[in-house]
Amino acid sequence: MATIYWRNGWAWARAQVKGEPIREPLGTRNKGEAQERFQQFLARIEADKNSKWVKRETTFDAAARVFMDEHLPTLKKSSHSRYLQSLGKLTPHFEALTLQRISRADLTKYVASERRRGVSDSTIRRDLACLSSLFTVAADYELCDANPVLSFLHAKKKAKQLNEADFRTRYLSHLEELALLRQARSEADAMKHGSPRWHEKFMILCAFALYIDTGLRAQELLLAERSWLNYDGPEIIVPGSVAKNGKERRVPLTDRALAILQQIPEHKPKTGKPSPYILWRCSTGKRFKDLNKTLQRIAGKVGIKDITIHDLRRTCGCRLLQDRRMAMVQVSQWLGHASTDITEKRYAFLKVENLQEALGRKLNPEVKLQVGSFFDKPQKLLEQGGSGA
Repeated sequence: MATIYWRNGWAWARAQVKGEPIREPLGTRNKGEAQERFQQFLARIEADKNSKWVKRETTFDAAARVFMDEHLPTLKKSSHSRYLQSLGKLTPHFEALTLQRISRADLTKYVASERRRGVSDSTIRRDLACLSSLFTVAADYELCDANPVLSFLHAKKKAKQLNEADFRTRYLSHLEELALLRQARSEADAMKHGSPRWHEKFMILCAFALYIDTGLRAQELLLAERSWLNYDGPEIIVPGSVAKNGKERRVPLTDRALAILQQIPEHKPKTGKPSPYILWRCSTGKRFKDLNKTLQRIAGKVGIKDITIHDLRRTCGCRLLQDRRMAMVQVSQWLGHASTDITEKRYAFLKVENLQEALGRKLNPEVKLQVGSFFDKPQKLLEQGGSGA
């Protein structure tokens, strides 16, 4: 029996032809149009009932709609945004084709076209990975039978082409860390203690140090709530809904991180609900959205160049390996990598000896003096805004 059914608001046709189930997207959300296209679908079946059924080919646009409606909503915001960017690049090249007619030659032409525009191989590879995902979703919905992108990428990998860019290796030396925190602290000290501007500068100082000590990802820290803190650990618990891999992660707190978190005041407005965030803006109680530009501005004042928030996370990994002498598997768990292999690749540039010692190893006293003294006197820091260094 042939029927119309709906997936996420889109109309689909379903029927059986010679015992074989057939499903096709009708490409509309309108019930009237769906009925008209369903009748056309039935007419095709009737016209071909005495011959071999030829399944209608799926246009790139139709597959892209299914991909956006069915798959993208299941992704995290960053992945969702990245795939939308890739679809924007892919569409001009493939919109005139059906999935069944996209060939290796078409993929080769796409690569050549993007290279002429100056696009890097790693970006082209990510865009093709998006196209491959589109084919996979289309196959799940019986819109195509094969994924030519997989074999194409496999062949390129075997030929050592379209390789990912080298992993970034930038991290802060101990002296750079000291200079960065001193500059951030001096900006807070320049404001009237307790004023909204002082509060904001103080939160930024705390954020930089927490990134280095916890290794949290950029948004993990900015989204962090007080309810995540477990002072008995002590640790901060990143819920699966925020973690990149969707799994809860427990991050131990160093002495400095613990001291910082104990000093950050709770948001207690005279009216309205208090902010749940650890780092909050004084004017609204809302969280910070992004600190990359702030980091680059402050770092630039002390001659630190080419630095991002993610580099502070990498600095944490380097400190755990070099100063704490932690095992690679421990660092992988700390940072929330999907596997130890990822950690080994990201930190292969480090010359690390004896990775089997645990976190209990104490820091070199000279290093501790340099980077840990900002938060040694909690009350003085909050009440007077003095350096304490």
